[in-house]
Parts: sequence; structure tokens; C-alpha cells
Amino acid sequence: MVILIHITTFLKHLFYITIALSGNPKFNCNLFNDKG
Repeated sequence: MVILIHITTFLKHLFYITIALSGNPKFNCNLFNDKG
């Protein structure tokens, strides 16, 4: 199920973005280093 993979990847990135916007530089680095 390719769609399911895209949904989980989207949710994971959404989680990282939310943490990054809260001002945590460690998660901000993980966001940019993540290749999916």
C-alpha cells in the first residue's frame, strides 16, 4: 500500500515540523537530516 506509506511519512514529518516550530533545535536538525 503505497498510499499508506505516504500517509505515515506525512504524519511523521508533520510531527517533526510541530516540534521544530516549538523551538527545539535538536528536532529541527532531525527534520532536515531525515530522508523519509
